[in-house]
Amino acid sequence: MRLSVIITGYTKRPFIKEAILSVLNQTLKKDRYEIIFVKNYEDREIDQWLNSKGLKNITVSDTSLGGKIRIGVQESSGDVLSLLEDDDQFYPSKLEQVQKVFQNKSIGYFHNNYSFFYDNMEITNNVSQEGIMLLAWKADNLLNLKTLNQALKMGISFNNSCISLRRELLESFSQKLTGYTVSVDYAIFFLTLDASLQRNYGLALSTGQLTRYRISPLKEKRNVEDLYLSRLIEGLKTLKMLIEQLSSTELKSYLDYTYHRSKLILNILREDSR
Repeated sequence: MRLSVIITGYTKRPFIKEAILSVLNQTLKKDRYEIIFVKNYEDREIDQWLNSKGLKNITVSDTSLGGKIRIGVQESSGDVLSLLEDDDQFYPSKLEQVQKVFQNKSIGYFHNNYSFFYDNMEITNNVSQEGIMLLAWKADNLLNLKTLNQALKMGISFNNSCISLRRELLESFSQKLTGYTVSVDYAIFFLTLDASLQRNYGLALSTGQLTRYRISPLKEKRNVEDLYLSRLIEGLKTLKMLIEQLSSTELKSYLDYTYHRSKLILNILREDSR
């Protein structure tokens, strides 16, 4: 089994090298995985550094996160794909644990736990980085509303940098992600769940903290209008795409309710901001 790590970059951020080094410094042998970095800008210094590390360095005009992921899928060769945004990091044992999880051929999607950090300071208490399986569901079990809500509350759809999945699944719907930047992780989860219903794959969640999620002014904007209005508007577009693209009636119904609830919240926030 070979792994591919798709790293997505947006503008020249100061964390890019740290993110890439976290993937290069894995306990998994180097010949077991490849790195594809997809960004929407050119920078001589960064490009020279990336090329010196021997990874695939791809520059695209598409600024959307989903569009970069699609290109990364096309350029990758791994059986299992792990995603990483350019301001997050992997713990050293991340890919080794991912490989162990996907040795179970019934698993199609894996979400690991994460820790929060600011600069080099850990914000959350560190727990075992080992990918101990907490829960695994067959895809059709997640059509049960109670079970689905439980999985979502436990974070199974949160943060692209915590998501790994089989190539055939992401490949089957990556085109649908193009043009979307907000709630792409949410979209990947639901599109994977929908595709897994036909392919009989399970979805797994781990307690192991294998990803470091960066809290920074560049990532967590404090502007209330931007956070709760602009992002909510973009998130609604992603939800609408999911409702149109999913084949499962149960999932469409669930997301239709979520869409209208979110739209109501948006209208209330708009009124309050006047």
